[in-house]
Amino acid sequence: MSTRPLTKNEAKRLLAAAGNTRTAERDTLLVLLCMTSGLRIGECCSMKVSDCFDSRGRVRKQFSLDAKRTKSNKAREVYLHPEAVRALHEYMPVKKFKSPSAPLLEGQRGRKNIHSNSGQVIVKQLMEDAGIENNSSHALRKTCATMLRRSGADLALIQSVLGHSSLATTQRYLGVQGFEVAGAINSLKF
Repeated sequence: MSTRPLTKNEAKRLLAAAGNTRTAERDTLLVLLCMTSGLRIGECCSMKVSDCFDSRGRVRKQFSLDAKRTKSNKAREVYLHPEAVRALHEYMPVKKFKSPSAPLLEGQRGRKNIHSNSGQVIVKQLMEDAGIENNSSHALRKTCATMLRRSGADLALIQSVLGHSSLATTQRYLGVQGFEVAGAINSLKF
């Protein structure tokens, strides 16, 4: 299956589906963290309370993702979108965090981080519930990259957000649509 970025409409439907689950706050947070920060599902599922909350319980707007939790084994800074910050504020009262090292996104028994395979299953089910076919959790990361590009971010910045070593890898993430190509061609001035 070829993973593609979500359209704005699909992203809205996915968030609506996440908001209608038994664990709506957690599921919405999972989707937003991946879709707005460019996190891989495994990176998101490995997060601790201290990644997103300081010692006083205030939401952080950015945090460092240490190398051992990334696919590339390279640490990187993660910046949180205002919608993810809002979701964290909504999630905090639902979860009574025991300690800074506690899992941010707990599994069913509440003692451990949700496993990345479970995170993938959750997102896949949410996509089905939202009527999004033939896609995977990795689409959230591609959606982040594509939306950054469409907002005018340059490739080097997108590469940094995604934590890629190669610019060529970043380019493969970007969903270029026919109307964008036509617009670019039409904008040429002679």
